[in-house]
Amino acid sequence: VAAPFLAGFVALLAELLRTVDLDAALSQVPGLVQEAATRLRPDDPHLLRLRFEQAAVLGLAGRHEEALVVSRDVLARQQAALGPNHPDTLRTASCVAIDVGCTEGAAAALPLYERAAHDRASTLGETDPGALVSLRNLALTLSEQERSDDAVATARRALDLARSAHPPLS
Repeated sequence: VAAPFLAGFVALLAELLRTVDLDAALSQVPGLVQEAATRLRPDDPHLLRLRFEQAAVLGLAGRHEEALVVSRDVLARQQAALGPNHPDTLRTASCVAIDVGCTEGAAAALPLYERAAHDRASTLGETDPGALVSLRNLALTLSEQERSDDAVATARRALDLARSAHPPLS
């Protein structure tokens, strides 16, 4: 119980560093991952969350090749340990699509974005914030592929779903 409890705080620190101070995150998160890896099994969800944060930090720093290696490994471990429809697995799959898009281009990422949008919507619900983000990412990727009509239709669908989830105050 102690190691996962500690790992939860370590993952929180990594997430906060990522959002507040990217340079500090780049220098500190690898050490946090190494420390957690000495206390937890490789497939422990807490360690996988921390490694997800590591991939996110790398991606934000423009180090997409490194981020892709980490996020693909995390995704494979999450699929085995948590299952393909766990929210953490779905979030990581969406991030793999981002890293593939940055390293291999929109054409390679498009099927991953489509799958992420479908899986998140069918598992979490169409109006779940993560599902809406995946739909938004799909619209942007369709636009990069010069599929303007599909991109606009997808963006409109995301907007309609977001509106239905958040009706006007009366």
